[in-house]
Amino acid sequence: MKSLILVLIILASLAFAEMNVSFELVSSNLNLHLSGCRRYMISFDDFSTVTSLKNVTIPWKKGLSATVTILGYTDDSTEMKQIFVDGNKDLPPKLLVTFPQYLDLEEPSFIISSKDDWDVPRIDVLVDSKESKELDPFFLEDGKHVLEIVAVDSSGNVTREKKTFIVDTSPPDEPSVSYKDAEYLLSDSASYALYINKNKFEKVDVMEKREPGMLLFREDEAGNRSFPVVVKPPFVHLNPVTSKTPITSVPFNMILLSTYSPYNIMTKVFIPEEKKVILEKGTVLNILGSGELVVSGIFSDLEGSIVIKGQGKLLLQNGANFYLENSTITCFFDTTSARLLYLSNVSLYQEVLNLQNVDVVVIENMRVQEIHLKNVKRLYLRNVESENLTVENVLVGDVRDATFTAMNVESFSDITFRNLRTKEIKITGLSKSMILNSFIEKLNISKASSVRIRGCKVLKVSLEYFSMLESAFSKLVEISLKNSGMVLKETSISDMSKDEFSFVERR
Repeated sequence: MKSLILVLIILASLAFAEMNVSFELVSSNLNLHLSGCRRYMISFDDFSTVTSLKNVTIPWKKGLSATVTILGYTDDSTEMKQIFVDGNKDLPPKLLVTFPQYLDLEEPSFIISSKDDWDVPRIDVLVDSKESKELDPFFLEDGKHVLEIVAVDSSGNVTREKKTFIVDTSPPDEPSVSYKDAEYLLSDSASYALYINKNKFEKVDVMEKREPGMLLFREDEAGNRSFPVVVKPPFVHLNPVTSKTPITSVPFNMILLSTYSPYNIMTKVFIPEEKKVILEKGTVLNILGSGELVVSGIFSDLEGSIVIKGQGKLLLQNGANFYLENSTITCFFDTTSARLLYLSNVSLYQEVLNLQNVDVVVIENMRVQEIHLKNVKRLYLRNVESENLTVENVLVGDVRDATFTAMNVESFSDITFRNLRTKEIKITGLSKSMILNSFIEKLNISKASSVRIRGCKVLKVSLEYFSMLESAFSKLVEISLKNSGMVLKETSISDMSKDEFSFVERR
């Protein structure tokens, strides 16, 4: 209750005579020695009560100064103690602020707690000397900032606390990784590993055992993560295939050698989940005619420079872990489900790459005419060019340094784009996107989707059907709003039209 303080009197074991009390907290504990008493009378001013309790709480009005008399009754005697409560003193509030030193673009988690002797103080939050309703680093420039918390009580007493923090939105470089041997890797001390098969993310030692489905990141003090380094599986317990006869099954872990290539597949061959096939540098694998290689286990190059060709099919399904870099695929390639797909600098002769039901997709340094992704838990694209990228139901996406003619983000997808160049982006179906430092000719946001852009130039923006655009440090040329809204910070607009159901907020 405002303007009241609860004075808690504990009738316990320590001896006090008369006491003067000034309050710093919401309650003060007073220990009075009144031994052997069965009941007590407490009185002050016009208040009086009789109790047999050992703990008594008394409401106290601010500004009231009075002597509290406590009478303790035993079977044959009475004891009296008195304390003086000074209600005219009003000390400044106390503040405790816990705040991170470094922030990325995510809203920070922090603690502000305050205590006052009489009431609940008002809390004001200022960022760089300006009052702030919320602390969102998305609307702050990179660099040093000052958070000031001000607590004011009902008497006008003020307590201030300042915290300096740094907004850092630049991702760090990738960790340094090398293979010590066929089973272990060497990394720097700033590395973290995402273990896809175990669904865990943790710091790794400088020397770490390699595992299938392992990605390494560097994470800086602000929480920004680098692009992942995909760790190839351990190349141990492999049996070389030295026969020239076509491969018909994979009963054990195999390594295909360049000196015995090309290897041929003419029927349907399965790589089971518990098996692996590794291809030595320079190996050629022919999937001929109606042949199919169905990967449910591990398929990986050893050091790149692999050619997979023919009129047959290369298919990924179930728990497949597929690694390929600096190589060529000219046969039909498709994925119906997989645990990990990693393609780096791979030439694909087919025009459309369909990937669905994959836990993690990592693609870099490639050009594909069309890429369709559906039901992907984690997506990482870097230095990718495509005429058309379609993303549907991707839980977490990180796309960097990419160029697309057209792009569609649909169905609950959540993607962050950095350094993007595209003619048209459509974001729809309750999707979320953050676009940083990019150039976009047309940006269409619809069906309750939300987009944040920062450091971007967009020639034409269209929002409709209860969508939201937040823009910071950007330039927008032409904007149309229908049943939607925008929040702008240091964003220039050349031409804007909006209906009566839309709103624009400037910060």
